[in-house]
Amino acid sequence: MATASLHILIPPATAMRRLAALGPPEPLVAVRQAYAGLGFVAAGEAPATRSAVLTAAAVGEYASLYDSAEFGRDPALPRQLAATISKRLGTTAIVTRLLDAERFEFILYRCGRQVDAAVSEAEMANAGLTHVRGRRQATLWYEALGHHRFMALTEPAAAPPERIARFMAQAGAAAIACRGDAATALGAWCQLAQLPHAMALRGFDDAAGPGTQILALAEPARRPAGRAAKARLTPYVSTAEYPQQGFFPAAWPVPKRATTPLVWPVLLQDGGLSRLRVAFHMDRAGDFRLEKVSIFAFSFRNEEILSAVPLASWGQLVPQGIGGEEADIILDADPLVLLPPSEGTDYLLQIRADIAAGEAGELFITASVRADSISTPALMLPALRLAITPIAWVPHGADPHDPSPRRHEALLRLNAPSVHSAVAILADTGDDVREAARAFLERFLQPITTTSLIATVETQKHITPEFSVPKSCQTVPMQGLLQMPAWDRLFQAERGFQSVRIGIGTPDSHALAGMVLQTSLRNERGEDLGQTRFSGPSLTVAFWVLAEEAALAMLRMDMRDAGAAFAEWVREQAPLQAWAVDCAWVPEFDQYDHFVMTPYEAAGKVEWFRDNLAGMLTDRAWLRRHLRFVAPRLWLGWELAERVDARALTGFAQVTQMEDGLEILLRDLVDLPMLEHLLAPILPGAA
Repeated sequence: MATASLHILIPPATAMRRLAALGPPEPLVAVRQAYAGLGFVAAGEAPATRSAVLTAAAVGEYASLYDSAEFGRDPALPRQLAATISKRLGTTAIVTRLLDAERFEFILYRCGRQVDAAVSEAEMANAGLTHVRGRRQATLWYEALGHHRFMALTEPAAAPPERIARFMAQAGAAAIACRGDAATALGAWCQLAQLPHAMALRGFDDAAGPGTQILALAEPARRPAGRAAKARLTPYVSTAEYPQQGFFPAAWPVPKRATTPLVWPVLLQDGGLSRLRVAFHMDRAGDFRLEKVSIFAFSFRNEEILSAVPLASWGQLVPQGIGGEEADIILDADPLVLLPPSEGTDYLLQIRADIAAGEAGELFITASVRADSISTPALMLPALRLAITPIAWVPHGADPHDPSPRRHEALLRLNAPSVHSAVAILADTGDDVREAARAFLERFLQPITTTSLIATVETQKHITPEFSVPKSCQTVPMQGLLQMPAWDRLFQAERGFQSVRIGIGTPDSHALAGMVLQTSLRNERGEDLGQTRFSGPSLTVAFWVLAEEAALAMLRMDMRDAGAAFAEWVREQAPLQAWAVDCAWVPEFDQYDHFVMTPYEAAGKVEWFRDNLAGMLTDRAWLRRHLRFVAPRLWLGWELAERVDARALTGFAQVTQMEDGLEILLRDLVDLPMLEHLLAPILPGAA
């Protein structure tokens, strides 16, 4: 039987008094107000249509909330309540769901934010949740559980590094349990949170008892049905969740003789839906076939899918002749009924097309959707270009037959020359290294400042004592980028920017090029989140450009000049390591809400999260012993260089001695496996 419940960690009275301005501190009142904020009212004049039971709990214990509808009629409801209640009380809330023997959800909220989650393998594809692992996870759970609970969980007599290590081992064991029985896996995560497993397995009928408090509620009033025609459809662009969106007009790699799912997310706002017409235009240069089209609708609030369970869905197989031959394919999703949502909630539609590819070729595909009426204007979705990509190079330690979709995608991306990129990782010594980075990036950006393109500047600061991670995003014309008031501050160490990412493109498209400036993560005390034996933070400087003539023309950029400028700059900086590579990857590294591996690291057999290695890769101790990318052009700091046989490399590469290391330039790409073989002592799997 499916169960769903919400568990609230009761904070001390002092914590609730600090938040008095947000409303009365009593948990029952906070629950009632959270329901009211979603449109539910106390039963009075309106008849009660559902009830909620809140169990009693002392300070530092969990009070559990159970709904008479088992939260089943609106799977988004427990997530919305968790965010609201945890923010109002300044505490932690956990949503647990057990759907069947194979599916479960464990979702952790802290002060209004969803900060971590664990779901069964069957739910991973549609989870849409933030999840973290490693030392970052330990820090989050320390904040969420409170000092005393975390100490009890991890042996109070142990030293801080040992407590962190113990927690990480327990979290790793719980993650492994996700692959088995759902109830057992949910129990492992409940144990980690010190939430009694029985509380997560109860239903509404089992919850009432001594000390429980019952709320009688009336259903929320829905928006008038006439407003459904005013619903707005807009593309939802997120290159982090849907990376293929960020590569057009360059090609996104797909495997040969396999079916690839493509997803276009669409935001439905201000109303409901009764039908949807979806159309695809396919320009083929090879064997491609549209096999199936599916649509899934999820409740969406605050940039977050509120439940992995879709509120509505539709699907249709495409006849082989039509899917493999027709240029224009139109399908009518009728019925696809979505009532107008409660206030503050939207729908996220996922338009999914399953594309079967043959031996070779490319596909240019565009999609459009039209809501309710045939007279409604069609909404054009982002165009995609697919290229069937053979895996010619399999990195050392990778398995081309590994069933993991993540590893297989990483292999494809390594073999697809869709993006020119260059990355240098330096020791972070403060303002001096930032000034050097600024000088190079301004040299890279200067030719583009005369174009009519725009720049999107995204920044994220380091963690603060309050554990907030402030982010910002602003758009400026390229002509004014280097003169914007905040430009100087982006490169000042005292300003505390952990990540600065600039994308350059047209007003109606994604970025065609960009630059990255990222430092190692730090905890609230300003300490590096890398290895326990602190060795110092690093600073990563990178630029990238789509490998397409149209993009280079708009950017007025010559990649030979840009590459030569990067090589000249790197030689002067004595990097820990650096590389230049062409593959389907936009440089991105660890941030506070997620750890990021390079495609080379992701393709290998190293279990980064299970082995508690995630979060260590930007620490100097790691970077001095392990290379993060094998590429045709490399720069190795002296600590890496001394572990490599430079003389053997000269047989197939140009090797130049630098003041603090080696510069390696491969003469022929066919020798990449040989280069990797000689670099084995410094690859990720090496000791």
